[in-house]
Amino acid sequence: MQISTETVTLIVITAPLRWKWNLLPKSDHNDQSPDQALVSPSLTVHDKSYLGRGYEHHLKTALIENWSEWIVQDMDGICSEARNDRHHALADPVSERATWELTELDIQLAWEWTRRELSLLASSITLEGILDRRMKECIDKVVSQDGAGNATERKAVTAKEQENRRLKKWMQSEFVVGQQKRLEKERGQMKERMEKGMKAASERAESEGHLWRDQGRSNPENRWGVGLDFIDSQWCTIFEHKFSGLMDAAYDDLDKLGETLDESMYLDKERAIFAEQVRGQFKHRYSQCEDERRERDAIIQCIADPRDAKLDDAYRYLLPHDLDDAPC
Repeated sequence: MQISTETVTLIVITAPLRWKWNLLPKSDHNDQSPDQALVSPSLTVHDKSYLGRGYEHHLKTALIENWSEWIVQDMDGICSEARNDRHHALADPVSERATWELTELDIQLAWEWTRRELSLLASSITLEGILDRRMKECIDKVVSQDGAGNATERKAVTAKEQENRRLKKWMQSEFVVGQQKRLEKERGQMKERMEKGMKAASERAESEGHLWRDQGRSNPENRWGVGLDFIDSQWCTIFEHKFSGLMDAAYDDLDKLGETLDESMYLDKERAIFAEQVRGQFKHRYSQCEDERRERDAIIQCIADPRDAKLDDAYRYLLPHDLDDAPC
């Protein structure tokens, strides 16, 4: 049954709020919480929905999962396009240069996947910053109290202030626990996506007759492993430093790491020159990742705008399989 906006507004305005603010992922809900009524006339309808269900946090989780599906979809497309452009492998599949070409493509695909995961992580952290700001604003509204005139009123206010401090501490704790759960879940999903991508790429290479383990120093599995470790190190930095300045240097660090690995991979000069040529053919695909990043930034800006009351609409984003049903 669909409830109208007017009905929801009436419910949240007339019913007292209780300490049941739960920002955990839906599968991790814990209904045990103090049964303390919250009444504050300064709360907006959005604030009350936020306190009652933490719904914006669930919207954020769904959006990140949506964007992660696009990573898998896009990488499948990039892989198909790259293999259609493999000049040596198509001309002579069993030649040495065909093996070099396919191996270098697999290495670049691993690094492109890493780059996209880093971009998604940056978007997630930006959204967490927005949620953190809204949480603080909402708490301030809930616990704020006006001054009182006489001694009796001041005594009542003092008792209320003590209660408000307890309430504020509880709300902050709820937010931190929910945030930790959300981000740990995202971290696990990232690792699972990259491991599945690596497994699929390895099996594809085997079916084409060039086993990764036979490539020595240029084994693409090494690049996948470095990419996984790099992204996971960014997650560790998030949990240790509470997001401050995380992404400022991460993109440069990833590019420098990739350049260092490329330079040290091939001892044979001929193969090193050949690999550089293959990389040059692949780099035009970087612009697609940047376009998608700008598109996500635009969506995040809509979510961050406090004037935009239609947050459900702001969080909406087409899933890959929805494109078949989208109007031309």
